[in-house]
Amino acid sequence: PSEARLDHPRVSCVLVALMVMFLPHILNLPVWVTAVTIAIFAWRLAAAYRGWPLLSRYARLTFAAFAFVGVFISYHTLNGPDAGTALLILLAALKLMEAKGLRDYFLLLVIALFVGIANFLHDQSIPLAVFMVPALWLSIIALLNIVHPDAQSRVIDSARVAGRLLLPAIPVAAVLFLLFPRIPGPLWGLGVPQQS
Repeated sequence: PSEARLDHPRVSCVLVALMVMFLPHILNLPVWVTAVTIAIFAWRLAAAYRGWPLLSRYARLTFAAFAFVGVFISYHTLNGPDAGTALLILLAALKLMEAKGLRDYFLLLVIALFVGIANFLHDQSIPLAVFMVPALWLSIIALLNIVHPDAQSRVIDSARVAGRLLLPAIPVAAVLFLLFPRIPGPLWGLGVPQQS
């Protein structure tokens, strides 16, 4: 029963982390990937708070097959940053539909961080970097609340701890941004010969 009580806040924390890391991808994903991902997020939230059933194993396998087929139809490949990001997001949503324990939620938060990193495959602009700072902060708050759930602690306490963990990285990132040369174009274009 105590584990079941902890499931609700854990699901909420994971959904917040996944959603903030997912939002910038909306500009680069096909509409159907965005719609399916948001629908699964809503279903998982309803499953936690309203008792909706999770997808069965066969339903998850069917969904995974359709995800691979849909991505292949949309991108004509399963390789590359665009198709890979779409698959990562769809399979993260699928993992959310079977997540039940601490290990699953921790894994989903790690996946959320990879989803966040994938944003920089398409864009290395300052607005995206500014957006990613609070997104990373929220993800660390979610990680703290999942690993150390405590009904007595407030979210503001986790926010303070996450801020203390993140604050030393900001000046280091600023120095790296100013001193290191920036490469033209997206990161995934490195090493690809230019066509004349």
